[in-house]
Amino acid sequence: MRRLIFPLLLFLAILLIFYFPVLKPDRDKIIYGGDLLSQFYYWKGYLKDSLLSGFIPFWNPYLFSGTPFLAHPATAFFYPATLLYLYLPLNYAFLSVILIHILIAYLGMFFFTSRYSDSLSAAFASAVFAFGGYFAARIYAGHIDLLTTAAWLPWVLGNLMVIFEDGFSRKRFMRTVLFLSLMVLAGYNAYLVFSALAAGMIAVYFSLQQKTIRPLFLLTVVYLAALGLTAVQWLPTWQLTGQSIRGGGFPYDLAAFGSMPLTSLNLFFTPLNRASLDAISFNLGGGPQVNPFDHFTGSLPIIAVFIYLILKRKVKRIFWLFLIVSLIFLWISLGPFAPLNLHYLLYRILPLYRFIRIPIQNLIIPLILLPPMLAMILTDIKNNLWKSAISIALITELFFFSRPYFFQTNIPKSKTELLANLKQEGVPPGRIMPGFRVISPLLSKFEMNAPISEKIFSTSGYDPLILKNYHRFADSINQSNESSLPWYNVEIPPLKSDPQMMNFLNVSRLLFDDPRILAPDFNLLDRGEDYVLYKNDKAKPRFFPVKEAVFADDEEAAGLIAQRKVDLTSRVILISKDRNKLDHCQADKIESAIKIISFKASRVKLESDYGCAVWLSSSEVYYPGWQATIDGKNTYIYKSNMAFRTIYLPAGKHLIEYFYSPKIYFYGFVISFLAVIIILFMLNKKNEQKA
Repeated sequence: MRRLIFPLLLFLAILLIFYFPVLKPDRDKIIYGGDLLSQFYYWKGYLKDSLLSGFIPFWNPYLFSGTPFLAHPATAFFYPATLLYLYLPLNYAFLSVILIHILIAYLGMFFFTSRYSDSLSAAFASAVFAFGGYFAARIYAGHIDLLTTAAWLPWVLGNLMVIFEDGFSRKRFMRTVLFLSLMVLAGYNAYLVFSALAAGMIAVYFSLQQKTIRPLFLLTVVYLAALGLTAVQWLPTWQLTGQSIRGGGFPYDLAAFGSMPLTSLNLFFTPLNRASLDAISFNLGGGPQVNPFDHFTGSLPIIAVFIYLILKRKVKRIFWLFLIVSLIFLWISLGPFAPLNLHYLLYRILPLYRFIRIPIQNLIIPLILLPPMLAMILTDIKNNLWKSAISIALITELFFFSRPYFFQTNIPKSKTELLANLKQEGVPPGRIMPGFRVISPLLSKFEMNAPISEKIFSTSGYDPLILKNYHRFADSINQSNESSLPWYNVEIPPLKSDPQMMNFLNVSRLLFDDPRILAPDFNLLDRGEDYVLYKNDKAKPRFFPVKEAVFADDEEAAGLIAQRKVDLTSRVILISKDRNKLDHCQADKIESAIKIISFKASRVKLESDYGCAVWLSSSEVYYPGWQATIDGKNTYIYKSNMAFRTIYLPAGKHLIEYFYSPKIYFYGFVISFLAVIIILFMLNKKNEQKA
């Protein structure tokens, strides 16, 4: 513990200097972060409100006409730090999570670097990582999931190095599995893929050096053990990913979106170069400050590596290993801009790379491996005064880069006159259709995810894991000849204000960000200087009967909807190969309406009394795990109209219940439980053999 006194004092001093503007937020203030304000604030608020109200929010009925919630990786339900959101006001919780993970990142890097350097050098090199441009940019962008996941990477790679170099022991194995499990639970799964690839390269080196496949075998066991332990979280996430717009992977042009051009390599030295940033098809976007290069390590550490390689006669093999792995990941980040596209090769041979956009994210590995190299360089400087002076220069450069991105802003408030007009009566009330993008100026009055906190039902939202059938349904509404995914992959495209489609979707409010937009089929409700709001009095209820069903596959259904060959308010398209000949209602008109007894996030109770059999159509989204009963007996749920739920309802008076009961969590729990048993058994057996 004594060797940690100086590193901790150094951390505290730098923390106070860097983060002073945000260390004591006012009650109505919160640390600024783009996605924090537009996404995480509302999601964590919904999670908190739900759990404190006594139910687990498996489902989010408020966004995208209904979508899985707990399975989303950004929810991080099983991650220990999530408890902070339950017991602290959200502004204090977010600040606490950020600062705790900056400390975790610092200590993890100190553990990693001190293996190859003296404590003083390790402390300064760790500070370069923890207070570097990466974390500043992540805070500014509000990428809470990336930040919390990245904090565990030094712990994972550092402990793997211990196993590779010093051999297996029970303590080392359990420690590595623990840190890797925490990284998985933190929620950003792309970093799991990158870490496995980097660790695999390092394991290959040690396997060749030691002339045994043992390092590769141990690496495989560590990752399998961690995946087994965390299956209760990642298995539902994997199911959601498969059902989302990322299911099956992105086409390569979309996966390569956000590659680094060779002309932008100067960003490692001039991180605010606007021309170089604009050459990257993806950057942080938005916000009051100039957007920075989000993988800035500081230019001085890179210069130090170059000088070291020139002046040092004999460079350690481990230094070369870290440098080569870093350069490989830099190569991957270039994507199609590289003379030889290594990213495309990985896309072809490693299926998980097909689910990841923005190749510059691969730069997280050089960010992790640069501090150990820097620590080795500082260790060779024997004069502590010179070592400290150089280290202070390194940190000073990062201070001037990072400090502008740490500031407070107002807590998101949605109590506006506009939102007052959006709130409606009814159980459930009708939906709102936001006819604008996630980059609209109107977001200052109506954030895309704000409905979740105001209990307003919306057809859209802001989320990278939109259900693919729902997204394709939106394209069909808009009669698009091609997928809108290249342009709309965190939102659905603004929908055409087609009366038939708005009626089917239970849309009773249409909001546009241009007051000049006319919607003659609807009634003007409100007009402001930057918006116009229309009212739809003809919206169908959330559940409604139809007499006739049309059977089709997904492709046929998309065409029928796009060409408006089926009126979804009076007929239903069933996506089913089982074309059962069920009794259809012969009456000219279906009398009476469905009665909604209760409508909760994951459970809906209905009552019907029809004189003939009907199809109970709905604008509620279809997803595995939804079940239905009629008078207590299970009934089949059809996927209908591309993305929604329909059941066949016999004549007579019935009690219908929909409930979301995802068995995938049970399967995940069983795998996690078995993983614990297997790991304990194997470790105990190994101890018995030693005895």
